[in-house]
Amino acid sequence: MSAEAMVWAFEQQLPPEQKLLLIGIANQAPSQQIVPDEDMIWVREFTGLSESDFDAALEELVLSHYVRKGYGGYVLPAAK
Repeated sequence: MSAEAMVWAFEQQLPPEQKLLLIGIANQAPSQQIVPDEDMIWVREFTGLSESDFDAALEELVLSHYVRKGYGGYVLPAAK
């Protein structure tokens, strides 16, 4: 977990589902802020969201540029 990523995630003003998902992603982010696709299974379980709600929240985070899909995983903008 990256402490910087967690602080950044907690500071974001988002709907509850998106914020919980962003915190879950930040929790799994190593120092380079890239969360591998296989770690998203843990994030989905952490949030407790249904598959459709999880996918909708993740899509909204990507569209809103809170995360971006990179090669093999998701990247947090806090990595910049």
